[in-house]
Amino acid sequence: MTRRVDGQRVAVFPASHEKWGEIFNRDLSATAFQSADWMLAAAADGHYVDASRLYETPDGQVLLPLAEANRFACKISAASMPHGLGAAGLISDIPLTTSLVRSIIEDLMRLPHLRVAIRPNALQAPVWEAAIPPTWKKVKRRTHIIDLQEGYEAWWADRLSQRKRGKIRKAIREGVLVEHGNSEEFVRRYYDLYMRWTGNRAVKRRLPAVLANWLAARREPLWKFRATAQKCASTSPPIRGRTLRQPFFSERVAGPSIGAVQAILASH
Repeated sequence: MTRRVDGQRVAVFPASHEKWGEIFNRDLSATAFQSADWMLAAAADGHYVDASRLYETPDGQVLLPLAEANRFACKISAASMPHGLGAAGLISDIPLTTSLVRSIIEDLMRLPHLRVAIRPNALQAPVWEAAIPPTWKKVKRRTHIIDLQEGYEAWWADRLSQRKRGKIRKAIREGVLVEHGNSEEFVRRYYDLYMRWTGNRAVKRRLPAVLANWLAARREPLWKFRATAQKCASTSPPIRGRTLRQPFFSERVAGPSIGAVQAILASH
């Protein structure tokens, strides 16, 4: 399918993972939630179907990760990404313009789904804000971004409060062991910790334990953590343990986590 944007032809195709990887590696603001591996995790066990779309222009390529939810042979919804699977939106090897994003929105409005939702990368907010039509519902969300372009020392000295630096130094003195990985054992231990945390919060809020556990499992299902651990091994850190020497960062980490902080680096 083709259409015209600013006098140029834009072709729309299903997104192959090979092409996806090329665009992802060229987009310096891309996050793990926009990777092909992350979509594989979302589609694991049949929870979603990969319906991602590739837009080709004379100047370059734009890709939209899109996960489709089907129920009873009906296309219920399409999202980039579904709730609990992070923010996605567009990745591209060209600058995004308002007219291009608006054209993509018009393409999405032609889809047969009952609902289409886009959670764009926070760095794309201005162009999406300008392009979104008034018929679409806007839901504002907060994203925490750490700018590491000035390096670790600047982050330590200028970004962290004295109290937080003190806690980190205490952990170093006490020889805190840091372990991370993507094995089934790590996932089980993490999820057990999450459910115990849920139980403690339920007691403080005087909620029935059964209800609290049901809500927690519905918001953060175990399949999601197992799938991301299995499918995103290439973007997750290897299994290892070490004594904490200083805080460390992993670029584009995509492993079991309840939330995520985007580390925007000058280059990959």
